[in-house]
Amino acid sequence: MIRMDSKAFAPFLMLLGPDGKKIAIDENTPNDDYAAIAQQLPANGTYRLIANSRAEKQKGAYTVSVTPLILLRHGELATGNRKLKNGALYQDYDFQAKANQTIKIVTYSPDFAPYLVLLNADGKVIDESRGSAHDKDSASLWITLPRAGSYKVAVMTQKPGAEGKYSLMVQ
Repeated sequence: MIRMDSKAFAPFLMLLGPDGKKIAIDENTPNDDYAAIAQQLPANGTYRLIANSRAEKQKGAYTVSVTPLILLRHGELATGNRKLKNGALYQDYDFQAKANQTIKIVTYSPDFAPYLVLLNADGKVIDESRGSAHDKDSASLWITLPRAGSYKVAVMTQKPGAEGKYSLMVQ
């Protein structure tokens, strides 16, 4: 995860691969005070990050930070996915964590209101998030995990029958 923050201008980020081809561009709105790219790097090599402003002649202070991700997935909930008893579609992903590790889990969907569930290795629900009333296209959890081992995060729809694309990030 690469993030650029600025209070002076609307940031813009672009990531180029070792071959010079565009890999990712931030997709934040021009009014945001940050730009972010979450991307799994496809190959070893030297990458180039272009940090700029969205508009001409904007300048000022900014910071760039890089945070390693535990998990990054882009998926789609559609007919054929597993369903809960109420008909809500879901997909789940396993990841490993350390004892007392604080993680942030975020899912975003432009197509449906997402719902996140975090489970331990025994399948017991540790935490869940439906997002908020003012932000219906994302859900997030910030939690310190009680022990080392395997965990599972499930992305699902809040409304049975809803479908669409989503992104999931565990950092």
